[in-house]
Amino acid sequence: MASNAKGVPKSDEKPEKGNGSAKKSAPKRPNAGKENAKEDRKTKPVEAKSKKQPDTDDRRRLPRVAVTPLKSSAMPRVSPPREQPKKVRATPDRDRHSGPPSDSNELDARLKGRLDRLKMKSKEISKNAASVNKIKEVILGYLKSVEPRSKWAEFTSGSYYEKTKISHPDEYDCMFVCEMRVKVEYEETGDSAVFCSLRSLTANPDQAQLPVFHPSLLTDPQANGSAYICPLRFRDHFSRMVQTAIQRQELKGLNIMLIMGSLSSPAVTFEVRQMDGECFSFDVVPAVKLYEWPKPAKLWRCRWKPELEEQIKHPDTSGVHPFVVAKIHKKEKQRAKSGGQCFLWRISFSAAEKQIMKRTDEPTKNVCRKDILKLLKSDLEEFKNSAAPGGGHHGFCSYHLKMIFLKLLDEKPDDEFWTRENLRRSYALALRKVVGCMKRECVPNYFVHSANALDMKGVGKAKYGALVSYFESQQQIYSAGLK
Repeated sequence: MASNAKGVPKSDEKPEKGNGSAKKSAPKRPNAGKENAKEDRKTKPVEAKSKKQPDTDDRRRLPRVAVTPLKSSAMPRVSPPREQPKKVRATPDRDRHSGPPSDSNELDARLKGRLDRLKMKSKEISKNAASVNKIKEVILGYLKSVEPRSKWAEFTSGSYYEKTKISHPDEYDCMFVCEMRVKVEYEETGDSAVFCSLRSLTANPDQAQLPVFHPSLLTDPQANGSAYICPLRFRDHFSRMVQTAIQRQELKGLNIMLIMGSLSSPAVTFEVRQMDGECFSFDVVPAVKLYEWPKPAKLWRCRWKPELEEQIKHPDTSGVHPFVVAKIHKKEKQRAKSGGQCFLWRISFSAAEKQIMKRTDEPTKNVCRKDILKLLKSDLEEFKNSAAPGGGHHGFCSYHLKMIFLKLLDEKPDDEFWTRENLRRSYALALRKVVGCMKRECVPNYFVHSANALDMKGVGKAKYGALVSYFESQQQIYSAGLK
């Protein structure tokens, strides 16, 4: 992204070139304006259009292909996509409004106004939800038909289903979870503590009803004589099944395209265009169910809701299972790029996170915990849509904000702190926690504290510094006058 902000108006008057001395005005000639206009067209330089450079990171080798191309008669002429707003330099709230805030009442009013603007429209929600449910039904039906012993089931996750999505319902996530005959082997040190490997079991009386997956998904036998499920092969196998499911079933009124994603991402991403031309992205993530609470997370405590901890840590009785997903570990990325074997799967606590988020804002209480997370996400979105200085990416995403938010729930367990009357104080503290993690370049995983969820490899230092400065400015504005 370029360092100069687009959309900034330029002066219509250009300074005269030369030694700066005033020139005498020449007498006007007939047709002089036309001649000058022709001359301007001849001499005006043509700005070369900058070509978007392809990402040189670990992109998937799959081409962008249309999974279900529709006939021209199946859908009316699609209107052009909405014009995206021009990117401008991200500024804190004092610059986005008419002057600095005059008092605390004005700051409170601004926060409430921001929350009103972040609400999604019910018409958009219902329309997109119907399309998502239709796609999920097709995928799950096909998975169950071709691999019935895998006991495929869907699990909806992400901000939309946790009711923390902001502005537009344009992103959806869904896990498709299967069961395998495997033994889980954990990596219990540092950042690798949220990863594990799945050793294939060929014979186990307790899991005799579960399948051993295709031999093509297994690694070569290792020194211990065992083969492991390769996460990369598993994800690609799942991707092929999902594409086949969509190709076989005509989904009227939907044009679905496979989006080329990152090699290390566990998701298979589709872009869905509806009859009115509106688009949304749909991430489908293959996952494997675990039957025990992961050993690296045995020290986790839910201090603000102890009863939730008891429920989550016993998936055999509560049904709140942890999963593993095919996210490639950073130390195996190079091996994956060259087509080598990968072993490590990432532990997913999505079910536990969903249970916690359900309990954050109970309707009988005047609390606003989720509103704080929405405001933090809107700050990050504002920065992402701006012309921030520096190259590379800033490295921060909504998942990091969620990890910080969950930790803050434990630090402030009382409902009194999260009342709507205390909105600004809660938001100011959340901003301070975010800035602190950014400056330390460390966002501890909420369930496994030894693992840093923030990977700084490839992060542009200038852009990351601009992100920290932006959040720090927001903190200073909304902390003004608070004791």
